[in-house]
Formats: sequence, C-alpha cells, structure tokens
Amino acid sequence: MGEFSFVSRLESSWREELEALMYFNPRQHNVVAGIEESIAMFGLPKITEEDGWLKVSTEKNPFVQTIFAMTSSADEPEIAGLIVYVRNDAPCLTIMHIGVAERFSISGQESESMLALKMILELKKVARQIKGVEYLSLIYGQGSVRKMPVN
Repeated sequence: MGEFSFVSRLESSWREELEALMYFNPRQHNVVAGIEESIAMFGLPKITEEDGWLKVSTEKNPFVQTIFAMTSSADEPEIAGLIVYVRNDAPCLTIMHIGVAERFSISGQESESMLALKMILELKKVARQIKGVEYLSLIYGQGSVRKMPVN
C-alpha cells in the first residue's frame, strides 16, 4: 500500500486509463480555478502518441514533461497519478497539472499514501539535476502561485 514507481514514459496501451485520470477525475471540481488558469497560461493539455508512447502536451507548449506514478505493489499495475510540468523560465519548473486517482486522493481509502506530495518530491529530485533550476511553482488559481525551493 502506497508504494509507487515513477516513470517519464507510458506505453500507448495505457491511453484509456490516462484519459480517465486527466479528463474525468472526480475531484477536479475542487481545483477548477487552478485548472482554468493553467489552461489560460499554457493551453489545453492533450494526450498524444509518439512511437508507441503516450505524452502530454499543450497547444501553446509541446515541450511539457510528465512524471507518472505507477502502483508497484498491486497485482495489476495502475496509473496512480501524474504531474505535468514545464520549464518556462530559467530558474523555475512550473507544475501545470497534478492528477491523482480517487483512491489515493485526500479523501480516498489510501489517502495515507500522500501521493501528490510524493510526486512533488520526485519532481524536486528531477529539478535538482537540471542546471539553473532553483524552485518549483504551482498555480493555485486567481493569480496565486506557490514557489517551493528545490534544495
């Protein structure tokens, strides 16, 4: 319970599950303002396929990156969550979207897994390996941005 592996690529066979997590997440109504602001800034996220792999991009920035959280202790692996980000200025990686499967959400039966926090910590590890990146920023909506140092 709560064991995850983090990957940057997802095989195309996961398309249906990824679409459900990104577009039909039952808790997304709680963060509508942040979603709308992210779409206004970066464009609507879309799932595309390239050489048998899925990726998330936007019409305004096709170079966004994604970290997928996969369950690693279940009989059947599943996409537990994803975090979509972009380097839009030198010292900063901006988190454009976070999606967490219902059971790992704050009100889900496995909320103690703290998946959203684990994904942010994983992104901090990635950020520390990129020259010049000093912080992560997360859009909350209505102009509110939270900056988190990567060190």
